[in-house]
Amino acid sequence: MKLSKVALIGLLFVAARTQAQDDAAPAADDSPVVSQYDASSTEADITTAIQNGSSDGQIITTLEEQGLSVPEAEVALAAAKDNYQSSSYDIATTTQENDATTTEDATQGEVAAAAAVDAGATEQQAAYIADAIDNEGASAASASIDAGLTNSQAVEVITEVVTASEDIPSQGEVAADAAADVGATDAQVEEIKDAIDSGASAASAALDAGLSDAQTAEVVDQVTSASDEIADPADVAAAAAIESGASSSQALEIATAVDNGDSAALAATEAGLEPAAVADVVSEVIDSAEKVSDPADVAAAAALDNGATASQAAD
Repeated sequence: MKLSKVALIGLLFVAARTQAQDDAAPAADDSPVVSQYDASSTEADITTAIQNGSSDGQIITTLEEQGLSVPEAEVALAAAKDNYQSSSYDIATTTQENDATTTEDATQGEVAAAAAVDAGATEQQAAYIADAIDNEGASAASASIDAGLTNSQAVEVITEVVTASEDIPSQGEVAADAAADVGATDAQVEEIKDAIDSGASAASAALDAGLSDAQTAEVVDQVTSASDEIADPADVAAAAAIESGASSSQALEIATAVDNGDSAALAATEAGLEPAAVADVVSEVIDSAEKVSDPADVAAAAALDNGATASQAAD
């Protein structure tokens, strides 16, 4: 077991004092000599004092009252502060890493549920939203409205979901990474990315680049899986409207209209947005749509999910 600095110092002090007592004449009752210094409890006391805002001088005075000399107290304080700072840094770093991992691994529904709770929704409302998005294919807007959230709460949920989906790479980038993972050459990877960026499906791009059926199926699976986490067009339109100055009610009106089949342009116009704002909404929806899987890839992925072979899915 690795001892802390304070513990090591304490052991040295105890050993020195015990040796000094051994060298001296024994006490009349031969009772053992017990040091007043306890390294572990002293470190804990110092840490508590630091957390409570005590000054170094106050801490050293307290240690003197416990039987330490000034040099001993200063060494103990320095060691405890060092351990405390290291521990605080480790905790902060671990928390940041866990938060990052949690965000990266969360589904749209989970992101929406967390945002709903942060906005003041109940756990039941959050659970309903998560299920509607992940299992029913609902937009964050419709799920939030159906769960009974207020306009402002719904907008917070929509904004969080859209922000999270912005980090999803393009289809070409996802396919390129997937192709590299299954053994494609650099030239094949580049060919696949260029083809998809030019409008080809991941399936046709992978096959044309010379990948095997099994490799192609894996590329298609990765592309469609990434596409599942792209924000719904209704949510993208609503979030873009908010960024352009729309009110919460206007944003939700736009989201509802898009959910019901209207174009983003028509929905934004009928909600009363200015032409420049309408253009921004349309642009954001188009940019997001470019990350959505090609129907051919969706069909291939569905075939695989239903037991088709890699060759059948590729066909």
